[in-house]
Amino acid sequence: MLLYMTEMNENISEDILESRMSLLCLQRLEKAIACKDKKDCIRSVEAGLLLQCGLREMLAQKGLEAEVDSTGRPRLEMGMLPNGKPFLKEYPELYFNISHSGTLIGCAFASENIGFDLQQIRSCKAERLISKFHEREKETFFSLEESLRERFFFRLWSVKEAYIKYTGNGLSESFASFQVVWEKNEIRDLHNNFLAQFQEIDLKNNDYCAAIVAKNIKNISIIMKSDI
Repeated sequence: MLLYMTEMNENISEDILESRMSLLCLQRLEKAIACKDKKDCIRSVEAGLLLQCGLREMLAQKGLEAEVDSTGRPRLEMGMLPNGKPFLKEYPELYFNISHSGTLIGCAFASENIGFDLQQIRSCKAERLISKFHEREKETFFSLEESLRERFFFRLWSVKEAYIKYTGNGLSESFASFQVVWEKNEIRDLHNNFLAQFQEIDLKNNDYCAAIVAKNIKNISIIMKSDI
């Protein structure tokens, strides 16, 4: 499993932004152009480039090259599974998941289904939001000192989000319908049956939490990209 990370520059010039957009595959380019806010556009561009960079490097490890179209752009098209989860039409054997929060963007790759989520820790009404979680998770939350609750909430949130991105069910899947079992790094249903494994990601940045979910968690290599 590979996790590619980058930090976006929210203040790049229009010329640099346009030059970076010219490197995107057509589908990601259309997505970026549709953004009305410049920061959203930058984030979309950086996420697209990170996806392409990670894909290119993963293929290189297999002795393969990414396909390009007649204009030299990457030939990359995303499809949607019945549950709405995106996949790469040209590379169905590779699984990916993109997440962004604050100025960080990450894209996880694996040879099996995967979910990845990234959360910037920020002020929120954690005491109210935790009411939508599993009973055991609420008990753990309120057993902590108040100063520790906010970080715990975002750690929990990142694992929960990674799981529903793993299943592809999105927010239609209630956060109360499954539980995070910290002692075993497992996710279980209401009857305590195993659903998946998770691993928290050490980003060396206390302002963020991140997690990956898969059926079987293997070694995860984290690659920070300053130039994509």
